[in-house]
Amino acid sequence: MAFEDKNLASLTEDDIRTLVATGRREGPTLEYKSELYETGDRGNREFLLDVCMFANASGGTILIGIPEMRDAQERATGAPDDAELGVDCPNPEQVLLGYETRILEAIDERLPVEMAAINLANGRHIFAIRIPNSLAKPHRVRYQKHTYFPSRRERHRYELDAREIKDIAMRTASQSERAEAIVASAINDPINMDPNAPVLIAALVPVFSNNFIVDLKLQAVFDALMTFALPGEGSVIPRYSVDGLQRIGPRNLTLRFAHNGLLKLRAPIASRMVQIDTPIHRGAGTRFYPTAIDLFLRALLVGGANVIEAAGLTPPALLGVSLWTRHPYVAAHDDENLGTVFPGATHKFPILPLTTLGRSADSQVRQLCDLIHQTFGLSGSPLFTMDGKWQGRESWRE
Repeated sequence: MAFEDKNLASLTEDDIRTLVATGRREGPTLEYKSELYETGDRGNREFLLDVCMFANASGGTILIGIPEMRDAQERATGAPDDAELGVDCPNPEQVLLGYETRILEAIDERLPVEMAAINLANGRHIFAIRIPNSLAKPHRVRYQKHTYFPSRRERHRYELDAREIKDIAMRTASQSERAEAIVASAINDPINMDPNAPVLIAALVPVFSNNFIVDLKLQAVFDALMTFALPGEGSVIPRYSVDGLQRIGPRNLTLRFAHNGLLKLRAPIASRMVQIDTPIHRGAGTRFYPTAIDLFLRALLVGGANVIEAAGLTPPALLGVSLWTRHPYVAAHDDENLGTVFPGATHKFPILPLTTLGRSADSQVRQLCDLIHQTFGLSGSPLFTMDGKWQGRESWRE
C-alpha cells in the first residue's frame, strides 16, 4: 500500500529498494522493465500497448530500470532483481516528455498518466509510469495505420476481442452511473443538521465495486475504520447499524462505511457565532475557516484509501461534497479580518473522479479544494502548493 499511496514525484530510492527487497512480483497492476523502450517504431508500439493495456484492465504501474530474476532456463520470473537498478539516461525529463507526447498522440480516449524519474545514488534513474484504472475505457492505440485494444491478464498483455470491448464499454458506463447516483444521494442529506455550525458532507465510492456489495464483517475493514484519523478526533470504536459500519465522534461527527462501498463523512465545521453588521446582513451569524474543509477532505482520502483497500476494492472512485448552513455565515481566511459574509445556503460541488486514493490523490483533490475556496472569495486553497502538493498537517492526533 505504501508504494501506491505516494505520488510518483515523491518516491525515493529507499521506496524503490524497499519494493525490490520485499520481492514483490509482477502481476495485474505491476510491470518491470530493465531498460527504456527502444526509440524506433517497435519500441514506440510496445510502449503504447503496455500503457493502454493497464488502462483497459485495472490500472497499474510500469517501473523501468528494474530487471527480473531468471530461472534455470533464463525465463523471466516476475520477481525483481536488485543486481543493477536503474538505467543510464543523461536527460530523463526529455524521455518523460517524449512518453507523454506519444500517449497524447496515439491513445484514445484521453488518458491522464502520472510519470516521474527517480534519481539513484549510482547516477542512474528509475522511470515510473502510473496508469489509472480508467473511467473512459475501453481505450485504443492508433499506430502506423493499425488499431489495437490491448488489456492485461495476470502478467501478460493480450488483445481484447469484440465481445470484450462491448462488455467493458457497457459495464464501465453502468458502474459509473450507479456510483454517481450513490454519491449524489449521499451528499443530499441535511438530516439532524447542527443548528449553528456549518455541516460538511463528503461521500466517496469506488466505481468498480463488485456489484456494490461489501462484506462489513471483515476484521481488516473494522480496524481500518476504527483507526481512521480525522481532525480533532481520536480512535473511535465502530458499531454496526442498519446503514452499515458506523462510528460517531465528538459533536456528532459521523463516519460510515456501507454495504454498497460508500464511505460517508458528516462533519460539523468548527465555528463560532458572531455579530454581523453589513449591508447584506445585520445580526447573528456563523464564522468558520474554509481550510477546515480541506483538512477533512484530505483525511477522507488518506483514511478512506485504507478502508477501501481492506474491503478488497480499488480506485477509481467518485468524491462528492456539499456544505450546509442555516445561518448567514462568514468565510474567514485569517484572524484579522472579518471575512466575506454569505447568506445561509447549501453548496453542492461537482462530483470529482479520482484515479487514485491516499496521498497520491493530492493533485486531483486540489482541483476541488480550489473550487471550494473560490466560492468563498479566494483564488484557491492555501494548503496546497502550486504543483498540487499537500502542505497542511499530516497527522490529526499530534
